[in-house]
Amino acid sequence: MGTLAADNVLNSTEVYLNDAGNPLPLEPFFTIGSGELGFYFEPATAFGDDDQNEWRVHVRPSEDAPTPNGRPVLALSQFDALTTVSYRVAVEELEAPVELIQDFGTLVNWVTVQYQNELGRAVFITPDNSPTLKDDTSIAAWGEFHLERPLNIGAAADVTATELGARYLAAHKDPKFIVSGPLRVKGFIRGANNEPIPVSRIKAGGNIQIEDFLDDIAQVSGAGMTFRISRVAYNDATETAEIYTGLVPDAIEILLAQMNAGLTVIGRSGAIGDPADLY
Repeated sequence: MGTLAADNVLNSTEVYLNDAGNPLPLEPFFTIGSGELGFYFEPATAFGDDDQNEWRVHVRPSEDAPTPNGRPVLALSQFDALTTVSYRVAVEELEAPVELIQDFGTLVNWVTVQYQNELGRAVFITPDNSPTLKDDTSIAAWGEFHLERPLNIGAAADVTATELGARYLAAHKDPKFIVSGPLRVKGFIRGANNEPIPVSRIKAGGNIQIEDFLDDIAQVSGAGMTFRISRVAYNDATETAEIYTGLVPDAIEILLAQMNAGLTVIGRSGAIGDPADLY
């Protein structure tokens, strides 16, 4: 992945191209047709790293380069874990109220993978063959959730199909919390250490914690919720930023969508009750 990024640098510096450490060699890397840089990087980052963490390719301002030249700096990095907080906001600091929704529609904790081998035959891999395709902790908590049909990888090797299946599992093994709309903040927002940051400087890709957000749902005082920032819209006239969370598909989703996977989820056991009963 790093080699692919290094071949497409904008500013000449490569100091922000971190090594994903994926066990699968991605060189040579081929695509069908041509397009913008994101067209090449999305399928490459879909593989994540050997711990199934999500990675991203993004750009930093030229000033971040050792020798700025006016061109943006290409960066390759792992998404921060949700335990890492970039920004903090209390519910009462938001310009408009939001609602928290827990979504079980994408929960999958048992994955069957289908791929086509070099002889053109369909091969299936299940958790019975590869334990990395199921998550016992998730199954114990929520019941067993399968895909409606196997995850179809297309023409691939066994190790590649298994790796993509494990990445899909890592991205879907837990139910998702969704915020009903953008978080609107005005003037300043607090940073990780509660330092004031102008809302015009909020960056997508970081994490924002909404403090005391679970008081009513989980009856836990001070239980904040942390979300990944997918997009920021800033209005200079009102000095207001709208922060959008989640909702942008993981690179693995994009890759599988391009393969026409068309997946839906079926719960195999266990009933899902009221979200208040889940804590």
